[in-house]
Amino acid sequence: SPEQCRNTREVGVATDIYALGVILYECIAGKPPFDGESAYDIMTMHCNEPVKWPRGIDPRMQAVLERCLAKKPEDRYRGLLPLERDLAALAGVGEPEPDRSTWLWWVAGAAMLLI
Repeated sequence: SPEQCRNTREVGVATDIYALGVILYECIAGKPPFDGESAYDIMTMHCNEPVKWPRGIDPRMQAVLERCLAKKPEDRYRGLLPLERDLAALAGVGEPEPDRSTWLWWVAGAAMLLI
């Protein structure tokens, strides 16, 4: 992600969303969104260059990828569930369920403390 290229201390969920966007782009286009002579060139492109969209990409998929690959973290999805919802709508598979595993771990932990 651009923020990771600039400073590895400022990473979070937005960085993961960006990385997933890179992977999705590569699955669709057959190549990464940026390629250069060196790692420095590629990092510079991630920070500064617009993504070149492959011809024929579904405009709805491009909208999802644009949001994932936004240069500013605050312009990306705020979490995985909104991204999952948009991808599920594109695939026509219905509304995804929120991941409750974190909540279950808190309940299990509290139960263990009581025992």
